[in-house]
Amino acid sequence: MARSALSGAVFLSYTSQDAAAVLRIAETLRAAGIEVWFDKDELVGGDAWDAKIRGQIASCALFVPVISAATQARREGYFRLEWKLADERTHLMAEGTPFLLPVTIDATTERGALVPKSFMAVQWTRAPGGEAPPAFANRVKTLLVGEPGTRATVLPTPSPVAKEPSPPTPPLKPARKAFARLAVGGLLIAAGATYFLLKPSPRLEESVRPPDGTTPAINPGTQIAVNPAAAVTATPPGGLISRIDQAIGKSDWETAYALAKQVPAGSADAIRLEYLWPQFSWVVSIPTDPPGATVYRRPYHSAETAWEKLGVTPLEKIHLPHGLSRLRFEREGYLPIERAVGGGVIAMAELRVGANTATNYFITSEVFKLDTAKSLPEGMVRVPGWKEDIDGQSVEVGDFFLGKYEVTNREYQTFVDAGGYQRREFWEHPFVRDGKTLSWEEAMKLFTDKTARPGPSTWIGGAYPDGQDQFPVGGVSWFEAAACARFFGRELPTAPHWRRAFAPAIFPWQLPASNLEREVPVKVGQFPGMSWIGAYDMAGNVREWTFNALGDQRFILGSGWNDPLYLAANTQSAQSPFDRTASNGFRLAITQDAVAVTDALRRPQPPRVTRDFRSERPASDEVFEAYRHLFDYEMRALDATIDATVEFPHWTRLSVTFAAAYPGERVPLYLYLPRTGRPPYQTVLFWPGSGVRSVNSIEDSSLPIDFILRGGRAVAQPVLINTLHRRDPTDAARRASRRDLVIRDVNDMRRSLDFLISRGDIDATKLAYFGYSWGGTSAPFLLALEPRLGVAVLNSAGFSSGNSLPEIDLRTYVPRVQRPVLMLNGEYDNVFPLETSARPFFDLLGTPAELKKLVVTPGGHFAPRETLVRETLDWLDRYLGPVK
Repeated sequence: MARSALSGAVFLSYTSQDAAAVLRIAETLRAAGIEVWFDKDELVGGDAWDAKIRGQIASCALFVPVISAATQARREGYFRLEWKLADERTHLMAEGTPFLLPVTIDATTERGALVPKSFMAVQWTRAPGGEAPPAFANRVKTLLVGEPGTRATVLPTPSPVAKEPSPPTPPLKPARKAFARLAVGGLLIAAGATYFLLKPSPRLEESVRPPDGTTPAINPGTQIAVNPAAAVTATPPGGLISRIDQAIGKSDWETAYALAKQVPAGSADAIRLEYLWPQFSWVVSIPTDPPGATVYRRPYHSAETAWEKLGVTPLEKIHLPHGLSRLRFEREGYLPIERAVGGGVIAMAELRVGANTATNYFITSEVFKLDTAKSLPEGMVRVPGWKEDIDGQSVEVGDFFLGKYEVTNREYQTFVDAGGYQRREFWEHPFVRDGKTLSWEEAMKLFTDKTARPGPSTWIGGAYPDGQDQFPVGGVSWFEAAACARFFGRELPTAPHWRRAFAPAIFPWQLPASNLEREVPVKVGQFPGMSWIGAYDMAGNVREWTFNALGDQRFILGSGWNDPLYLAANTQSAQSPFDRTASNGFRLAITQDAVAVTDALRRPQPPRVTRDFRSERPASDEVFEAYRHLFDYEMRALDATIDATVEFPHWTRLSVTFAAAYPGERVPLYLYLPRTGRPPYQTVLFWPGSGVRSVNSIEDSSLPIDFILRGGRAVAQPVLINTLHRRDPTDAARRASRRDLVIRDVNDMRRSLDFLISRGDIDATKLAYFGYSWGGTSAPFLLALEPRLGVAVLNSAGFSSGNSLPEIDLRTYVPRVQRPVLMLNGEYDNVFPLETSARPFFDLLGTPAELKKLVVTPGGHFAPRETLVRETLDWLDRYLGPVK
C-alpha cells in the first residue's frame, strides 16, 4: 500500500561543518513542497534536546545522512548517534522499505566510508556542495509516496573541473509562510530563512582579483563560499544580530552572550548566530559524576548576578562566553559545588573536557565529581588529580581535598585549648635554625603570643581578638601550622598540591576580587575571589604555608592582605619556617596517594632557575652573521593556489598554499581580507600562541586579532609546522632538533611575506607583525632577519628561563631588533614574569628607546582586550598610517 502523498517529514543529519551545503539541500526540498524537519521551540542542551531528536528520528518518513570529508574526519559527533538510531530503526522495517537516502556533498565515496552497514545497502545520491539537481527532489517525492521496495538511485555526478572557479550559487527562493522543520545533527536551524543569507557566491577570480585590475601571482583552486554570516552587516539597525555584532566589536562577550540567548530558535537570526558564536564564546561540554546535576552559570566578576540555568548534565557542546564563568552544580543527595571555567586566552574554539592540566592559560571543563556529606570532608573542596613532572618522570597524582577557607582563629583556638603546644606528638619535624637543631623546649619558647603565652604572635593572653573568630589565623610559624594540621588529622598541602588549586589563568579576575593591598585581614570568604576549584582567599587575606622546603626555608604562597597584587602570582615564595609575620597563615589538605607519590611530592623543591639576561653577552656580529646564514633559502616560484574562500561578516578568508622555502613541502596560509578599507591593504603577519599546536583545524581556533580586520587591515596567518592541520605527532625527526624547527618556522613566515608582496591588493610597503605568546617570544628571530616588516606588536613576550642552542638563543637576536615594537605584558604573568623575563626582554631590544613601548597591564598571560585594541590600533596608525 502506497503512502499518502508527501505525508512524512525528511530528517537531515549532518555535521556542523557542512551547514551551508545542507541548507541548500533543505531549500531544494522545501521548494518542491517536501516537509523538512525543524523545531521552532527552543531546545536546551541536556534537557529536551536529545529526547526531541530521538523522537524525530523514530517518526520521520525518510532519513537523509549527509556524508562528506568532514564526517569522515570526525570519529565522534552527535550526528553519529543519529546515524546509529536510524540504522537501528531499519531493523524493525520490512526489507526494501524506503527509509535511508545517503547523500554525499563532495568527492567522498562509498568505499571506506565511516557509516553504518545499512547505509551501504542502498544507493547513494550526490549533491556537490549541496547543489541538488531537480531530479533529487523528485526522487525524494518518489520515496515518500512509493510502494515498499522502492530504492534510492544514484544521480549522475558532474565531472570535476580541477583548478576552475565554481559557478555562482543561484539565489534561493523566499520561504513559504509555513515554517518547515529541519532537525540536523547538533544544529537546529531554520532552512526556511536561508534566502536572507545565502547570496550568490562571487566567482573565484573576482574574489582574489585586486580592484585595480592587476593579477596576483596565484593559481586559483577550488572555492568553498560559506556566506550566511555575511548578511550580518545588512541586519536592520537595532536588530539582535546587529547588537550582538556591536558587542563583539567592543569585546563585550557577556552582552553578546546575553543577547544571543534571546535569539528565537528557528529564526533567520538563529542561522546568522551560528557563525557569530565562535567570535564571543567557546563550545564546552559539561559532564558530572554522577550525571543528572543541574548546572547554573553567572559571570565570575558579578557575584550579585542571578544564576542562569544551563541544563542538566551531561551537557554537550553548549556555549559559554569568553572570559571567566562561575558554575554551580546541584543534585539531590549531593553537596552543591562551585567551579570556574574559562580565562583570557581566547585562541581556542572549544574548551575540551580535561584538556588542560597546567591551568596557566585557561580552565577547561572536567568530569565534575559530586560528593555526598560522607565522601567530602567537612569544610573542604575536591581538587582533581593531575600529572606532575618529578625528576623527569610523569607521576599520576590523585584527587585530593583542600580547605575551602583558611584555618580560622576559632579553629586554631581548639588546637591551643587542647594543649597543642604542650603535646609533643604533634611536633614531628626537627627545629633546625641557622644550622643548629633546637630542643623542643627551646622551640616552644619561640612560639608565644604578645603576652608570652603559647599561641600565634598576633594573639593576647592565649586568645584571639574579640570579634575575629572567623578571621584567618595569622602570626604562626611553619612548625605551628604543621602541628595544628596533625592535631586535626590533616596535613599541609605540598607546594605542587597548592599550585594545582591556584590557577594563573584566572588571576585577572581572582586577584582584584581578593583581599590584597589592604590594611587588615577580613573574615574568610568575605571577598568573592574564588579559585577555579571553589576555594576562597587563596590570594590575599593571609599567606599560606605549604609542606615543601626550599633550602632552609619553606614555601609560603598566596600573599597576604597587605601584599601587592603581583606577589600573589609568585609561586616560588619562601620564608624561614620560624617566621611569624602577622600575615602568615595556612589551610589544610587531605591527600590519598600512595606513599611513594606522597614522598616524591614532599621532596624539597629546587628553586626556579632564572637567567640574568642583562649581564649575559650576546654573540658577536661575526658569529651572528654565521647564524643568519642558517636561515638563508633559495628563492623559488611560489606556485600559489587558493583552495577555498569563506565569507564572514567583516572579512573574507582565503585558504592558500605555496611552495615552502625548503624542498618537498607547501605552506598553508590563511589570508583574511577586510570588508572595510580599500586595497592595497596594510597587512599584519600573525604568529599565534601555542594553542594552535593542540587543535587540528582553523575552525577549532579563534582569531584574537579580529579587531585589526574590523579596522580595515588584512591579516595573514601561516600554518606553521606541527600546528592546526599540519600537525604530525609521529614525526619525531622534526621535533628532534628545535633549531631546525625554529629555522623552518621563521622561513615559513618569511615565505609568507614573499606571497603577500606578490599580490596586487597588498601594500608591500606597509607590513606589520603581531606575535602572541609563542609568537611574541619568537618575534626576535623574524624581526632581526626580515627588513620587510615595518612595525611589530607583541602581546605577552619575554625570555624563557631555559637554555637553547647558541644559534637560536634569544639573547643574541633581541638586541638586533631595530623595528618599532609595542609590548603588552601582564603584571602577574606566570609564563613571562614581569621583572625577570618580560622587562629584560623589552629593555634589551635593539630598537631605539623612542620607538619602543612597554605597556604593563593588570592581567596575567594576556592583555585586557580594551587595552590590547586601543594600544595596537594606535601603534599601527602611528607607524603604518591610518587605514584609508
